[in-house]
Amino acid sequence: MNDRACRRIACLVGGDPPARLELARAFSPWVEVSADGAAIWLDVRGCAALHHGEEGLAAALVAGARRAGWTVRVGIAGSKGVARLAAEQGRGHDEPEEGRERGPVRTLEQTSEHVAATAHVHAAPAAAAARACVAGEGWVVVRPGRDREAVAGLPVAALRLSREAAETFRRWGLGTLGRLAALPRAEVALRLGAAGARWRDLAAGDDDEPLVPTPQPDEPEERVDLEYPLYEVEPLLFALRGALDRVAARLASRGAVFGAVALRLRLESGAADDRSLALAAPLRDVPAILALLRVSIESSPPAAAVTGLTVRGIPAAARSSQLSLFEPAGPAPQQFAVTLARLAALVGRERVGTPRVPDAHRSAAPLALRLLRSPLAARWDGRRLETDDPRLRGAAVRVSGPWKLRGGWWSERPFERDYYDVELSGGALLRLFRDVSTAAWFVDGIYD
Repeated sequence: MNDRACRRIACLVGGDPPARLELARAFSPWVEVSADGAAIWLDVRGCAALHHGEEGLAAALVAGARRAGWTVRVGIAGSKGVARLAAEQGRGHDEPEEGRERGPVRTLEQTSEHVAATAHVHAAPAAAAARACVAGEGWVVVRPGRDREAVAGLPVAALRLSREAAETFRRWGLGTLGRLAALPRAEVALRLGAAGARWRDLAAGDDDEPLVPTPQPDEPEERVDLEYPLYEVEPLLFALRGALDRVAARLASRGAVFGAVALRLRLESGAADDRSLALAAPLRDVPAILALLRVSIESSPPAAAVTGLTVRGIPAAARSSQLSLFEPAGPAPQQFAVTLARLAALVGRERVGTPRVPDAHRSAAPLALRLLRSPLAARWDGRRLETDDPRLRGAAVRVSGPWKLRGGWWSERPFERDYYDVELSGGALLRLFRDVSTAAWFVDGIYD
């Protein structure tokens, strides 16, 4: 079986274009937006098994749009063109597309009735069209290999023809796509050019136009144009909440959460107020992010009334943490993020941070050791230290060591030392070393 026979393309029309694109990407990584922006195709090969068949897949797409508060029409077929025809004509109980009259264009569900009622068309195509499709509310699935039968009864107006082409087909007496498909392709191409050949191929179910995936935007964003300027924080936060909810839903559709938030406030003066919100941990909690934005806006109000806003979500992978059976849970990331934002508002962002372990090996770094410019000669018997400095003598309370250090063995002046840390009864904490070659003891430094 060739690749063309295996192709299964879904088409989505209607609804909000950005949200429609995110919905499609939640079901397939191979998504293309049409040139006019009115349709979106997605390659659904292998997806049907996850939804108990293509009918379940189409119903899941329609349901996903309804959960987001908008409607979409879905068509699934073996080619992009037939899938779009199925989506546009298979409206089920939905209303006609805004700005477009239904006119003579019939749905796929109405095709069989239309064909049977037309005197010069036999009843056989009606039965074939009914067998070629499975339809539900808001979706139509064309059975594999039945693209030509499924669209044969549709009027040629479904091809979105130019006025000249529509008049030509009317003079030729071509009322349905089935009659157009019956014409020789070469003759149609000779009279109507490449566009005519394309229309004839689509009517015959021979559309082999490849699906060219549209690059996926890395950072989804939502724009809100306000009806009137806002001077207060509360109504601005209300508008922000809706935009954040929509961005969060689009991030969730690709399995991501907020890693950071970028906010642009459009001001009445014509200027823009850009803000960037860095999160302490990846978050999906919109109320927590809204609280952070409230702190940012209240600590540094915009210079003029706000006439619009744009929210952009920088995606990040959600973190998973293993809980302990015997230890209390740590602070919630959203609460910690709000605390950090409030601290930054009080003392400045540059004064708030977290400790970082340097990528280095310095064993003495946690202690402040003042090295003596010249090691001080000492007498040490393992219990008491004697030196010429009265501050650096006394009985030992604690002793640690030895730590052996060798060096210079490749040169003419090698050295070998044994280092000890000694705490004296007077409170002094010293570092001693013994020169192995001479057995002499020295005070190397003093810990602060």
